[in-house]
Amino acid sequence: MYAKLIPVTRPASQGSALRGATGILLLLGWCAVGGADAQAPPRRQTVLGIQGARFTLDGRPAFLVGISYYGALGAPEEFIRQDLDDMQRHGFNWLRVWATWSAFDHDVSAVDRKGGPREPFLGRLRWLVAECDRRGLVVDVTLTRSAAASRRAGDAGVPDAASHERAVETLIGTLREHRNWYLDLANERDVRDARYVSVTELKALRDLARRLEPGLLVTASFGGHDLAEDDVRDSLVAAEHDFLSPHRPRNARSPAQTEGRTRACLDIAKAMGRVVPVHYQEPFRRGYGPWEPAAADFLADLRGAVAGGAAGWCLHNGSERGAAGQRPRRSFDMRARRLFEQLDPEERKVVAGVSAVLAKPNVIVVLTDDQGYGDLSCHGNPALKTPHLDRLHAESVRLTDFHATPMCTPTRGQLLTGRHCLANGAMNVSSGRTLLRRELPTMADLLGAGGYRCGQFGKWHLGDNHPYRPQDRGFHEALHYPSSHIGSAPDFWNNDYFDDTYWHNGKREAFSGYTTDVFFDAAMQWMRKQAAARTPFFCYLATAAAHGPLFVPESYGEPYRDQKPNVARFFGMIANIDENMGRLDAFLRDANLRDNTILIFMTDNGGTAGVPVFNAGMRGRKIDLWEGGHRVPCFIRWPAGALRAPGNVAELTAVQDILPTLLDLCGLEPPPGTPFDGLSLARLLRGETDRLPDRMVVVQFSRMNAPVPQKGDAAVLWQRWRLVADKELYDLSSDGAQQVNLIGQHPDVAARLRAHYDRWWTRVAPSVNDHGALVLGSDAENPSQLSPADWEDSFLDQGAQIRRGLRRNGAWNVVVDRTGEYEIELRRWPREADAPIAAGLPPCPHRDGAFPEGVALPIARARLKIADLDLSRPVGASDKGVTYAVRLQPGRMRLQTWFYDANGAELCGAYYVYVRRNQATPSAP
Repeated sequence: MYAKLIPVTRPASQGSALRGATGILLLLGWCAVGGADAQAPPRRQTVLGIQGARFTLDGRPAFLVGISYYGALGAPEEFIRQDLDDMQRHGFNWLRVWATWSAFDHDVSAVDRKGGPREPFLGRLRWLVAECDRRGLVVDVTLTRSAAASRRAGDAGVPDAASHERAVETLIGTLREHRNWYLDLANERDVRDARYVSVTELKALRDLARRLEPGLLVTASFGGHDLAEDDVRDSLVAAEHDFLSPHRPRNARSPAQTEGRTRACLDIAKAMGRVVPVHYQEPFRRGYGPWEPAAADFLADLRGAVAGGAAGWCLHNGSERGAAGQRPRRSFDMRARRLFEQLDPEERKVVAGVSAVLAKPNVIVVLTDDQGYGDLSCHGNPALKTPHLDRLHAESVRLTDFHATPMCTPTRGQLLTGRHCLANGAMNVSSGRTLLRRELPTMADLLGAGGYRCGQFGKWHLGDNHPYRPQDRGFHEALHYPSSHIGSAPDFWNNDYFDDTYWHNGKREAFSGYTTDVFFDAAMQWMRKQAAARTPFFCYLATAAAHGPLFVPESYGEPYRDQKPNVARFFGMIANIDENMGRLDAFLRDANLRDNTILIFMTDNGGTAGVPVFNAGMRGRKIDLWEGGHRVPCFIRWPAGALRAPGNVAELTAVQDILPTLLDLCGLEPPPGTPFDGLSLARLLRGETDRLPDRMVVVQFSRMNAPVPQKGDAAVLWQRWRLVADKELYDLSSDGAQQVNLIGQHPDVAARLRAHYDRWWTRVAPSVNDHGALVLGSDAENPSQLSPADWEDSFLDQGAQIRRGLRRNGAWNVVVDRTGEYEIELRRWPREADAPIAAGLPPCPHRDGAFPEGVALPIARARLKIADLDLSRPVGASDKGVTYAVRLQPGRMRLQTWFYDANGAELCGAYYVYVRRNQATPSAP
């Protein structure tokens, strides 16, 4: 859902007089300023367009922030170049130049009183537009009406409709090769003096411009007032202009009113069936009246314009009325001093502050684990209290029909790639099906390419080994634990949510504190560093809570002691999350990051331990295809982002929509051909539309007990309908609890949903069993620890299963990175447990009890099979590992192990395998 450019086409023919005049104008323009410097700069073809209420530059959404540059056509070329350098350095991308301008006995108009060419100034205008085109800048070329029949100082303009039309012809004929400019037909056209231009005349001028250059954007600015319904109708309906250009009132109340006035203006336009940009060409200026605005007033006005949904804003400047010679003149007269030399100290503060106001938004995605839609007090939970999340709910756009997948890994992969889990490879919590396909860019890859620093904190669950770790997938900072939960099979042995050891940028590191506190602390510390460096950031903060085991400081569970013990601990974990969300919000305020940060809160699947207490009236829970398995909360807040007012949005949305939405909101585009299964919700969030295109969403994943996805094991969502497992049909509008199966009463609806699913399945089925492979021997990870969580289609990912000695086996899909000597060590226990292969382990105490004992297995022989090697050797009573030295060639292969008892009976696979390429071997592949 990215910007479509307004096409520029040219009429098949023009009158001979116009063609001749254009040729003369071009020649004069090239010669006017003399020598080689008179030639137009190299063309860049900067393209200005419109998408809804936004401008686009080269197809990307852009906010036009500009500066008044009235007398530019009288300035030396070197002054202009220096001013343009300053503009770009401070983040300006637009300037306003008058084609009819005279001040201080100096007429620099580009057209004469009959609207014809006036040199050398028309040639200078052409050069200026070309130079801005080369730099990627937009130019507003403005005309004004004047009653004067002849020129005199301060009275430039075209005196009548005929000269006005001729001026439009002249400017379009001169500038038509460029697409980085628009035409303001009449400055302050509604002011009842010589500037006044009727709606009928404006329509005729607009029609003329459309005939001459159909793709040229055209407007006509209003005088210093906020637009009423009649103003908007005159401009958009009667005159058919492309966007609105109001000049706001100039008084001390103006800055605080801009956001509200902008929203009101956009609402009027929307009610008329036109969603267009609102572009402020002139707010107020210094030295012009009794009120002297300070820098804070200008910047407050800019923030209000952005927050209200405006598409552009101008730093308006002028002469000092009453001062000797009315100096500084601030772009009125630039013969002796360029604009940036004339700005006063307050205006210089504005220039310095604009870029901070318009900086790319920071992005924070908070994703909690196993917290359902009903596990929030703002959603009606009668027992759980979540005051900080309730406040975020009140401040956010809430997607109330938002769907994840009923299990954690699939949701995370869809979030980060915008692709359905059966298409991106990460479709299960283990069984070798957690690995995001390497060819798909992640949210971090795409935001990182747009200048963002990307940090990941907490749960990852999209691959524990190279090349699937967060630092391999675009994140510059990564603090995480492996697999599905703290205490999983590959996790650091005896981690228990308190004072745990995590992976930090590829190395294991011990941390003090409760897990959720640790991840929030680390994320805030990292965000503070990015803010100090003035770098936009993307923070992906995915908590371990409230996933089991349900360990939490006693103080958080104590308020819920009247609940069952597991519910009390579960609610306590969420209470701690809520407290950390409050800390995060306070941090954002203190660091002045809150306004320009997109904060998204969501959960990864339906409810778990809290379902018996409250499930928001839904049927189902985690891993179910009913609504309670996959409908989850999604709150989106961006105070400075001009989003619609906080409230519920009931359109059907899904987790795979988040990535394309963020790219739109951040003004970024993915590389050409990047596929998404989700839709951008940017226009919905901005209030530019209330409806998404009619869509169906498929919910399907790979099950733990049946890893190979089966056709039909899915929910198909469409409007109010839900087709579940190809045999149940529910109408949520009358049956939110999904109790009445209507598949017999509505066969037409079921057939439509089934047909959509069949088409979808046909697309994903060919690759659904293409397993990813772990890379061994790479410099990026050497040695590697392999765990049973990545056995192909064999489920074993829990530390509890390791302790029980679950008798299960499977093979790893691996790629050997390069030829070399490799050591492959087989273990029953991880290295940090430091126990013999055949031994058991005693129970281990933790904060909420003790981990059970580790069962001893009568292992007597170990076997390794990789490539064409099949090796076996006995296991001694004191052996902690069995190591094989092998020479491997590069390529994809399977690695499998076995442990046998003394009679040769298979017990299980080696739960832990450590692979190290001997660094003494050549490093080249």
